[in-house]
Amino acid sequence: MAIAASLIAACSAGGGGSKVSEGSSGGGGGRGGSGLSGGNGGAGAITGFDGSVRSDGGCQQYDIVFEPRTPTVFVLVDRSGTMFDTTGGTNAWDPLREATLEVIQRLEGKVRFGFGAFTGEIGQQCPIFNSVAPDINNFAAIQTVYAPLGKPAKGETPTWLALPLAKQALVNDPGNGGKYILFVTDGEPDYCQDGDDVCPVDSVVFHLQRLASENIRTLVLGLTTTAQPVPQGGLEAWANAGQGLPVAMFSDRGSSRLLTPTEICDKCQSKPQWTGDFTTPPNRDTNPTLGRYSSPGGNAPVYRPSSLDRQALVTQLEAAFQGVKSCRFDLQGRIKVDLTHQSEGKISIDGQDVAFGPPDGWHMESDTVLVLEGASCARWQRPDSIHISFDFPCEAIIPPPR
Repeated sequence: MAIAASLIAACSAGGGGSKVSEGSSGGGGGRGGSGLSGGNGGAGAITGFDGSVRSDGGCQQYDIVFEPRTPTVFVLVDRSGTMFDTTGGTNAWDPLREATLEVIQRLEGKVRFGFGAFTGEIGQQCPIFNSVAPDINNFAAIQTVYAPLGKPAKGETPTWLALPLAKQALVNDPGNGGKYILFVTDGEPDYCQDGDDVCPVDSVVFHLQRLASENIRTLVLGLTTTAQPVPQGGLEAWANAGQGLPVAMFSDRGSSRLLTPTEICDKCQSKPQWTGDFTTPPNRDTNPTLGRYSSPGGNAPVYRPSSLDRQALVTQLEAAFQGVKSCRFDLQGRIKVDLTHQSEGKISIDGQDVAFGPPDGWHMESDTVLVLEGASCARWQRPDSIHISFDFPCEAIIPPPR
């Protein structure tokens, strides 16, 4: 009775909530480098320093080559029964698997890939989770687990249980290039039982916001099948939550009217899966929902293939993976930048100069790590941005000891 009373009180407390703070992550390219689907800039040998200057003003013997840190991406795939429903003569599962494995094979040397497929059965095992820990050059291991997976008996969608499992795989991964989840789904989540169209969506927002606050970002790829789709605004809510951006409220099933925080609270306080998160410190406060909502929401993309055609899926998967390009670049400690001269450096993205300093330029986080900020970071993370160049004058370079 005490728990029920506190929930009822919270429902009338009003909505709102704070934006989840964003953190930095690693990865990227170097001088002459490009995005994930292209080649990275080569490091080259560090040669003797003679102080000579190139015609463009850069240092002759020490061309600055910031090597990419390798991002870690856990591909989390909804294996619910609806993924196997046929639309236009095919299902979503088979072409998605083919497209995903194709892209993983192409990028396995540039990304530490992990994999997990999740489902569950009412009154039986929930979740059912088949997974591969992240690693570099991990295509063969992922294919071995992914390829034989088939349709479950019925197949529920316990996303709220799968996200913490993906998190654990990423937390245990030793990579230092930024950590991401690529979440692929075709319909409403649930608590391993049918009938609830609101509370599990709020639960997923909550878990994605918590992941983002711990610097694990989530990219959302939404498929269209014969399934009951995610309620209107739900995919956008998840995409923004996964990037630590403001999250707008979503709608009830079959409606375009946005829910209110009080309506979610009233509907969900009878759901033990929802109240379990709601009443567990430090989550419990005056916010009436698990997720934090505000208006307007952010503009994080939802990747939506135009069809279940393999090439359409490949195109959207590649676009999503471009989103893991980081705005931090590393000299690997082989040479260093004199921070008193850092502002003399020249950075360009696809030939366009990047200004030095906040809020939208670049700076050296340390003598070996460069960071893009604000608008320049957003420009680099666009799928069509493929080339970044770094140049520093000779006086800004601290050569390695002889």
